[in-house]
Amino acid sequence: MKRRVLAALLLALAAQAAHADDTAGADIRAGRAALVAGRPQAALAHFQAALERAGAARDARFVALVGLGRAQLWLGAYAGARESYARALPLAQTAADREAAATGLAQADNALDYPRRAYALVQAHARGRLEPTLEALKAQRALGWQDLSLPYFAAMGAVPAQGRLGEEYARLRADADYAVGKRVQGDFSYQHDSDNLTTWAYGAGVSLPGTPGGAWFPAWNLAAHAVWVNDGTQAAKVNILDGGLEARIGRNQRLGLRLGAGERGGWSFLQGRAGWEYQPTDRFGLNAAAERAPIYTPTALGRHVLYDTYTLGVSLRPGAHWYVLPAAYHQDFSDGNRRDGGVLRVILSPYDLPGTASALGAEFYGRVFRSTMPGGGLGYFNPAHYDEAQLSLIAIHRLAADWRLRAQAGLGSQTADGASAGTYALELTLQGRLPGNGRLSARLGRSNVASVSGGGTGYWNNYLTLTLGYPF
Repeated sequence: MKRRVLAALLLALAAQAAHADDTAGADIRAGRAALVAGRPQAALAHFQAALERAGAARDARFVALVGLGRAQLWLGAYAGARESYARALPLAQTAADREAAATGLAQADNALDYPRRAYALVQAHARGRLEPTLEALKAQRALGWQDLSLPYFAAMGAVPAQGRLGEEYARLRADADYAVGKRVQGDFSYQHDSDNLTTWAYGAGVSLPGTPGGAWFPAWNLAAHAVWVNDGTQAAKVNILDGGLEARIGRNQRLGLRLGAGERGGWSFLQGRAGWEYQPTDRFGLNAAAERAPIYTPTALGRHVLYDTYTLGVSLRPGAHWYVLPAAYHQDFSDGNRRDGGVLRVILSPYDLPGTASALGAEFYGRVFRSTMPGGGLGYFNPAHYDEAQLSLIAIHRLAADWRLRAQAGLGSQTADGASAGTYALELTLQGRLPGNGRLSARLGRSNVASVSGGGTGYWNNYLTLTLGYPF
């Protein structure tokens, strides 16, 4: 009797499981058809229904979760996609299934700007396989490891630059070629402010890479610059020649060194910058820098004023879209003035707007410093106490596959020696790829926020910068 009851129970459970597999399978097929038809919202509903009906059926749950993740990626729901693929990965039973789940999970992590996590997921699957290779290459680009990308390109061989994946691969290959190759760069800038100070600058340089793929990868730089300043009563010109390197050290550190000589009317001086970054995880980093530069006003140049800046900063990431970047700095001016200050940036990285090529984010910026020798006549803005706080809206729009427009508009307040005033800042940045794998960056802006060259009641500054680079 007990055997007959047990057999009946097993048959009933088997029938129930078969029914669950059938109904889940119908929803899975409908979800796949919706993805092929370009209807991700409908696919989402079908895969959610399949997941609910799959019960304990491991294969059906895996397929439903992978489909759900694909629909969520399409809709820009990256956090949801990450959860779906993370649930699918332990259910994978074959190498192909593990690759599919790991690649989808890495795609979500790259979209959420967790490149180290993404790279760790796909590096074992990437060699010779297009989709995991794309995610590995995107992660390496974000991390500045593009010299380590060359073995992945060699393993892939020739990939037709057709279709979405082929076009994306071609862009990543072009970015890597530019990053690790020889290139020339030119730059131009213009500024004009309410103090009638006009500054023109242009320069040209060359970057020569070392051997890629090793424990460290340097790129050696040499450049020449010229700067003109004129405040309506005085004028000055500065010529600068400098060189140095930018280097990846292992996978956690970056080093930048630049040293040069400047000359203005018989006065020669040394200037330069040394910077170090340590980024062991996607959530934490340290940075330090030391810099020497002149102050570009005719009065300060005439008085031979240089200033040294020492900075120590931290990069923290408490959430997927949040970055907190505090830094402290100290400045020594050659006229005997000293400053101690700090900067705080809190960034809400842009969220994609569904169905568009745009994204929106925000930034808080705060700055404070105290000077030991306040007063005018020094040729630069120098209150005893200065505080600034500003909140900005960030909008990013993808004009085409290789072109991006970024707009930032902010409002806030600043206080100099007890006198407060409102602040505003407007900036447009255009970046993109030119024929022949060249690069162009253009920035246009206006602000009334004080800088080292000027500030105070009624102050404003207009500026334009252009940078052009080409491989050779």
